[in-house]
Amino acid sequence: MQSPRGALVADFGSFCDEKGFNPDEEGADQEILNEKLRMIEEEWLQTPRQALEGKKPSEILDGGRLFPTKVETYKREAPKVGRNDPCPCGSGKKYKKCCGKAA
Repeated sequence: MQSPRGALVADFGSFCDEKGFNPDEEGADQEILNEKLRMIEEEWLQTPRQALEGKKPSEILDGGRLFPTKVETYKREAPKVGRNDPCPCGSGKKYKKCCGKAA
């Protein structure tokens, strides 16, 4: 049994074949290939597909994209509390003996 995400990836591959996109072209610049791929993905997202029961891929995908855009890194506001640092709750105990204790 194929997953829904796998069906989308397979359909995108066949769409690329229909458009004549070959990412393995000899001597092709990677930036140009990435731009072509992005343009083909945009077109694919808005094209009703028979393999997807006539639905547009953008209607099926949760985030609206097959390939994720740039991932944003989580930045901690406060510095990380070490195991042997004083507990930030103000008890005076080490973090590992207070709030950092495993239940």
